[in-house]
Amino acid sequence: MIIFGTKTIGSVSKTGMFYCPNCKKDQPYKLMRYKRYFHLFFIPIFPIKDLGDGLECMNCHTSFVPNSVSFKEESDLKHIVVAPDLISPTSANFSKRVGAYIIDYILIYIYYT
Repeated sequence: MIIFGTKTIGSVSKTGMFYCPNCKKDQPYKLMRYKRYFHLFFIPIFPIKDLGDGLECMNCHTSFVPNSVSFKEESDLKHIVVAPDLISPTSANFSKRVGAYIIDYILIYIYYT
């Protein structure tokens, strides 16, 4: 069976201090840069799309949209853009899942004949 698809991977691009609205005090944060990768057998092969950035409190692990909270270094984070895919991820609908199943079935049939 051939397993392929997309996978979102985040990498830390910056750390620092900010005021966490959830913790109600200054906390350390990590700024995550998210990219969507094509994967084959659950191994990321190449990036497909840059999804933007997300901010995560290292104390309570709550995620925030950058520039929606106050930072110690505000001038460093003004260039950050957040894509809508990062804010509200959706799963594949039924027709995409059926299409992926049909493609897998065809490739398996070709391989075994």
